[in-house]
Amino acid sequence: MLSPVRFAKWTSQKAAPIFNPSASSSTLDLSDANPVFRAYLANYAAVLDQTDIVANHTQKGIDTFEKYGQFVKERAAIEEEYASKLRSLVKKNLGKKPKDEDDAAHSFTYLASFHALLREIESYAAQREVIAESLKKDIYPSVTQKCQQLKANRKAHLAELTAIQGGMNATVDMMCKQQKNYMKAFKEAENAFLKYDKAEKNMDLSRADLEKAKTNATNRNHACEESKQSYAHSLEMANQAQHEYYSNRLPHVLDALRAVDVERIEETKKAMMKSVQAETDVVNVVQRIYGDMNSAISKIDSAKDTVTLVDQNRTGYVFPEPFPFEDLGSPSAVTHADAMSSDGSHSTATLKRGTINGSASRNPNGKSVQRKSSMHHRLFGGSSAKQNAESDYGSLPPQQKCRKLQHKIEQMEKEMLTKKQGMNGMIKMQQLYKANPQMGNVDEVESQMSTNQKEIDKLASEIEKMKKLFRDAQAELNTPLGGIADTPHRPPSALTSGGGSSPRIPSSLGGSADGRTGTPTSGHKRTSYSEESISSEGSSARNSSTPSSAVVVTNGTNGSQKSGTPPLADASDVYEDVEDLPVLGTCKAVYAFDGGSDGTIIMKEGEELLLLEKDEGDGWTRVRTAGTKREGFVPTSYLECKWYPNS
Repeated sequence: MLSPVRFAKWTSQKAAPIFNPSASSSTLDLSDANPVFRAYLANYAAVLDQTDIVANHTQKGIDTFEKYGQFVKERAAIEEEYASKLRSLVKKNLGKKPKDEDDAAHSFTYLASFHALLREIESYAAQREVIAESLKKDIYPSVTQKCQQLKANRKAHLAELTAIQGGMNATVDMMCKQQKNYMKAFKEAENAFLKYDKAEKNMDLSRADLEKAKTNATNRNHACEESKQSYAHSLEMANQAQHEYYSNRLPHVLDALRAVDVERIEETKKAMMKSVQAETDVVNVVQRIYGDMNSAISKIDSAKDTVTLVDQNRTGYVFPEPFPFEDLGSPSAVTHADAMSSDGSHSTATLKRGTINGSASRNPNGKSVQRKSSMHHRLFGGSSAKQNAESDYGSLPPQQKCRKLQHKIEQMEKEMLTKKQGMNGMIKMQQLYKANPQMGNVDEVESQMSTNQKEIDKLASEIEKMKKLFRDAQAELNTPLGGIADTPHRPPSALTSGGGSSPRIPSSLGGSADGRTGTPTSGHKRTSYSEESISSEGSSARNSSTPSSAVVVTNGTNGSQKSGTPPLADASDVYEDVEDLPVLGTCKAVYAFDGGSDGTIIMKEGEELLLLEKDEGDGWTRVRTAGTKREGFVPTSYLECKWYPNS
């Protein structure tokens, strides 16, 4: 194809018009004033510019398509990061909750709704991951592959355009060369004719010179005609090539480039639609997630949560009894107490801690088995501590203890039902294998049945134990709340007596004239030896009496009893009552023991006993008989012990 520079050369050289090779005019007008030639130049330049624009446009379109693919890739990364951060946020708020907090989360509606909301957000994060997966693995690779294909097609079509433009330019160059030869021959012919005309008018020239000038003009004219014919042929070839180029070849290439551009646009449209489709595919799931969120939020019930709080923390205690009025009597009675102390007849009924049933006597041989009270006894005390040792809920109030134990029993009963169902299935398998030995091994099934039966028996024992604890916890319901334990501790007052009389014993114990310790008059059992526990039990013991009940005083002269006010006791006097020790486990007597020393008990071989204290290194263990409730020490080596887990 000709460049504008070549057209400018044609204009300056006044070449023959290539658009009309058969022109007979001797004047050639290739200037800008010629409207036909000017229109040809404008049309050619316009076509040339359009091919460049089309080529640039297709390249920009492919670049845009490739940029959209990169956009899809980066968006997929953002979706993945968003989903990951959502999951981290959910995990941070859920966390690893302890079992108690999990129970609370299921109890309170606002916590349960919040946890349900978090789980739905986690599901929403999973849907964002689905979108990211579709963008990254489906759309982005297809866009990248299609971009490479479009680039290859565009390159091939541009190469074809360059080839046909090269053929067109070669034909036009040949035409220009022939035109130049024709113009040169034409000028030489003109000069030859001018010389011949001048020679013919010059009368001084000879006939030979005139003939020579004529022959030269004829030859030049003949050469000009030959150049003209060559130029006309080249011009015809150039016009044919130009017509073929603009009518067939160039449109074909432009159509191919247009097809590439159309394909690129359609692929861009498809990629965008796939991106939207990746989101619309999860719209139904996301809408369901939003619906579940609203459903979870609608379950929040403030009234129910407040009731749940009360139910979870209800103690089961009743209101405490009114505080009784304690009349300390006449202050002058203290002189009578001092006189009794000076006579040396003041005897004590205080029970020694750690002795069996309050006895501190020795046998004739001087042997006795005595021990200081155990740490468990000092910390937990009597019968209530026994329940605490056997229960995981000993520190809870009665109502909560009942609730926890009932829930535990229900769980264990469900587990028992599952194991029994499994046992029934094993029995059927056993019968089937016995009937058809080739179907399975009967011994394996029987072994599994034996193991399962042991688990069932153990579970039944645990259930029975839990039910006993549940009944004990129910027995603790409706006990007074607080009582005297909440009041400041006051110094204990004492009763004075003459001769073998003892100081005043707490109201829960009876006193005798010979100084021996009586038995408790109340069914209430002390839970510990602390001052607070003593005060609390004193309140419970007084629930059956009136606040103004009189205290019995022993007359120091005639030993008679009278009703009066109790005198104050010495500050150094400490009074204790011994309660049943908590059971720490069970044991079986491997050997018989005859109980030869004081503080020991007789046991028979194979006898089942209750463990009260552990061996503290002296070789003796404190036990209690199951039937007679006798307590005493036996050799540790004679026992086969089974301690409770919390003992």
